[in-house]
Amino acid sequence: MAGGRKIPLVADRRAGVPASRRSPAPQGQKPRKSSPRKPAKSGPRNIVVRIIWFFLRPFWRIFVWLFWRVGFLSALGLASVVFYFYAQL
Repeated sequence: MAGGRKIPLVADRRAGVPASRRSPAPQGQKPRKSSPRKPAKSGPRNIVVRIIWFFLRPFWRIFVWLFWRVGFLSALGLASVVFYFYAQL
């Protein structure tokens, strides 16, 4: 190291090092404010796909709603049949 200037090590800035060994924080720098981020849009961004999605989305929501209900009732019915035969053994 030419010039005799001591460069602080990265390890000296960690939290576990006593304050006497830590180099002081640079003066004149203000902490940066993070800009508020907009929430990410869910769904397509292409205008053609958005138009198609606009018309198909209600049908998709009905399909998913019915699928979950029918699936749940089918699983409940199958579980009751299995339990019925299990109880008879």
